[in-house]
Amino acid sequence: MTLSSRENQSTHVADLYISCTDVKNCEATFVSTSTFKHYLNPPIKQFNNWLNS
Repeated sequence: MTLSSRENQSTHVADLYISCTDVKNCEATFVSTSTFKHYLNPPIKQFNNWLNS
C-alpha cells in the first residue's frame, strides 16, 4: 500500500488516500479516515514541559 495524499479534516482527523502497490493483482484505491487518539509515549520535549509546569 502507498499513501498517495492526505487531506486534513481537523487538527486530529485526516482522510488518507491510499493505493495498492500490487498493480498486476490489485489496482485498488481507497480513502481511509485516520484520527489521533493519544500518545503511548509522548515526545520527550513535551514530557519535559509537563514535568516543569
